[in-house]
Amino acid sequence: MLLAVWVMLGFFIWQVDFKSAYLNAKMKEELYVRLPKGFQGANSLAVVVPLWQSLYGAVQAGNNWWEELDGVYKDLGYERSEADQCVRARKDEKGETHTGTYTDDIAGGSSSLEEAERAKRELGEKYALKVTDQVEFSLGMKLEHDREKGTASLSMRGYLEWLLERHGFTNIKPKSTPFALGTLLCKEDAPSTQAHRYFMADKPYDIIVGGLQFAVGAMCPDLAFSVNVLSRYLRNPGPAHWKALVHVLGYVKATLDVGITYRRDTKDGLVPVTYVDTDLGKADVDGGRSTMGILTKMAGAPTFWMSKRHDAVALSTIEAEYISVSRGSQQAIWTYSFMSEIGYPLQLPMRVLNDNQGALSIYENPQYHARTKHIKLIHHRIRELVNPGARGVKQLSVEYITSAENPADILTKSLSNAAHSKQFELMGLSRGIA
Repeated sequence: MLLAVWVMLGFFIWQVDFKSAYLNAKMKEELYVRLPKGFQGANSLAVVVPLWQSLYGAVQAGNNWWEELDGVYKDLGYERSEADQCVRARKDEKGETHTGTYTDDIAGGSSSLEEAERAKRELGEKYALKVTDQVEFSLGMKLEHDREKGTASLSMRGYLEWLLERHGFTNIKPKSTPFALGTLLCKEDAPSTQAHRYFMADKPYDIIVGGLQFAVGAMCPDLAFSVNVLSRYLRNPGPAHWKALVHVLGYVKATLDVGITYRRDTKDGLVPVTYVDTDLGKADVDGGRSTMGILTKMAGAPTFWMSKRHDAVALSTIEAEYISVSRGSQQAIWTYSFMSEIGYPLQLPMRVLNDNQGALSIYENPQYHARTKHIKLIHHRIRELVNPGARGVKQLSVEYITSAENPADILTKSLSNAAHSKQFELMGLSRGIA
């Protein structure tokens, strides 16, 4: 999301790494370590020494480093976001800077070159840094940024090629969709014969699914549904699960040039729009729980996506959609809170789009009270956001969108080639990225 903000504001993007980050923090707890061989005399085998620095491998090290760095940020005038505590922002008469910190890596955006140099210089005065002249890679993602054109693209071609090569799928036949249309997996697909168990014995199913999960979390929302389904069977996958996974890898091969591109010249700009869709229990053969898909777009491309089963079985499509929109509204609230904390409050109401008119009628008018009494009260908070009455300003607008135009549809089910291609475009994904 920060990248979308930086593109819209025309910020200069920079990156630094802390050298030996954990060693910068003092140990707050009383901890002793045994001296390694070669550093003790013949008669001092039992000698231990106190640990003063947060040594790598110590349980407390990460937390100590976080507290140390957080204190430095505060001294430099940054305010930490409560919505995302890895993000900090500073705005004063000299300029504006936002940073996102991941352990020892910082990606920053500043309103001017002078402000960017100031931010890096101040951090460099506190810690030893490795300054990257040009931001190209971050957490496995490649970044291409054109400040003049107002675009920034993220891609993972290198990581995905490595994943395919590592497991012997470099020359796999490309596929046009993550799952074949109508794919249904279940626990009964687990190995049931000796031949099946022998077939699966050397298959790195869990390793590959884990590698794909990283890609989904980083920048591959089009894989979210298929990888979510495959991850349900990590304990005991069978040949059918493996076949479906190989199909996903074929799709990865076909979409190596796909990425996310944020653009300054988009209609909605920094105003987030959240899309919600639900599939009533069809993808969960084992438990019958519905799968919800939530997608938020800003600057013309996705900034948040999720494909997840409900915690309980829904009794109707309306109930399933109602619960999903409740979860989507939570994400919208988070987005608005995040934007406000970095200094860019957005005008209400928040927009959440859904393709079930029956569910929309419940938000606007609780006329079906008898049919919804069993739904958890937490989900009814939508009504207060949509209809605050005399209590305040309308905070949430739940609007109707057709299924064909809802980009969250791709997060809840396998689609035909034509439908997948359309949803792919609606999501805001881009092709032709190196």
